[in-house]
Amino acid sequence: MTGYARTALLLAGMTALFMAVGFLIGGRTGMMIALLIAMFPANLYASQIGHRIAGRPHTRLALRLPLQLLWIALLGWSVSYA
Repeated sequence: MTGYARTALLLAGMTALFMAVGFLIGGRTGMMIALLIAMFPANLYASQIGHRIAGRPHTRLALRLPLQLLWIALLGWSVSYA
């Protein structure tokens, strides 16, 4: 197994475990919030290394952090009314 495949498998497994714990604690809302929290370190890393998507530069870290918190809050709000 190559290094990339092993890393992808590890990240997928850790994300699934994190979401399962979120589901056990908070149901659907907890699971979705756990998913966004699990993605947060990836957003920080992509911002720090200057990752590009389709040739466009990354969003600045000062904008990513509040947006991530906004998405977590909006998702929690929307799922609580579903």
